[in-house]
Amino acid sequence: AEIDDALLDVGVLDDQSGWAFLRALPYLYSKTKNPPWMKSYRAKEITIEVIDPTKTLWTEADGEICGDGNVKIRILPGALNVLIPTP
Repeated sequence: AEIDDALLDVGVLDDQSGWAFLRALPYLYSKTKNPPWMKSYRAKEITIEVIDPTKTLWTEADGEICGDGNVKIRILPGALNVLIPTP
């Protein structure tokens, strides 16, 4: 992940229990190789659709819950100004 690459880094867990999410946190925020139960993708836009309407699918983006059903997420290049201190 680069701050200016205009791509989303997407992590998908095979198991969607709360324990699986907690177990995945160290991999989500590091550059270590993902375990076999977690897949990684890069994209400019993603759409997440719930197949079974009787189940809730929590979606998390950048540390915040952003939905509990169908969600569309995309990058808006240049929409965020970031200040980086000089070394």
